[in-house]
Amino acid sequence: MTMIEQIQEAEAELSLMRATGNRRKVAEVFYVLAHLHRDAGNAERVGQYARESFTLFEQLGINTLEEAAHRYFSLAGVQLPGLIHEGVVYNTFAMYLL
Repeated sequence: MTMIEQIQEAEAELSLMRATGNRRKVAEVFYVLAHLHRDAGNAERVGQYARESFTLFEQLGINTLEEAAHRYFSLAGVQLPGLIHEGVVYNTFAMYLL
């Protein structure tokens, strides 16, 4: 799968999750999109998606291991960390969030 196809797959999933109102999965998809755009060298989009992911995770208030457990094992060729929350997003994309 090409990078463009991976991004398109993640964008399609984002649209679906936004339509269903699943904010947790939306936060994870934003993380995946930030990861893909980082790999593609598009720093502006990395920052945009990383901020969206960080903000949503912060609003969700992840407080337990169960809440931090990923909902996607992988998406669009990106394997998500087993536990994901705003701290993981910050540590992964800190240079793009400043």
